[in-house]
Amino acid sequence: MKKPSDIIRLVFDGVLLLTMGSVVPVEFKEMDINKQRIDFIADSFDKYAKATMSDVGFLKSLLDFSKREKDNINDETCELLEPYLTLENFNPTIAKKASNAAEGLCTWVGAMVKYHYAAKIVKPKMDFLKVQTSRLTAAQ
Repeated sequence: MKKPSDIIRLVFDGVLLLTMGSVVPVEFKEMDINKQRIDFIADSFDKYAKATMSDVGFLKSLLDFSKREKDNINDETCELLEPYLTLENFNPTIAKKASNAAEGLCTWVGAMVKYHYAAKIVKPKMDFLKVQTSRLTAAQ
């Protein structure tokens, strides 16, 4: 892929941020997304994401992240992703216009952030349930 569209570049920034990959220092850049010119954070595609994307283990690493690493997502990572997720044109429908893979990755980035916020609510309750189950088992 010689010159991917700007939405693909931003989706890969989301992937890099989630997986704690390297990104370029923050500066602003004019981008074209869905036939609209916007000023947004400069992407890290050329410097970091291109190599990640071409790695033969890329899909496996995403699946592994979804299975084993998603509980390590922190509030800071979600905060870094917020400008992307609140961007009107950062959505799977727009990403699909660029490619089906971009649609899937865009959906994945959003889902991982939603998972983090849901897990923050559910995890303490699950921990409490484990303690209570242990107490019940010990009492019997």
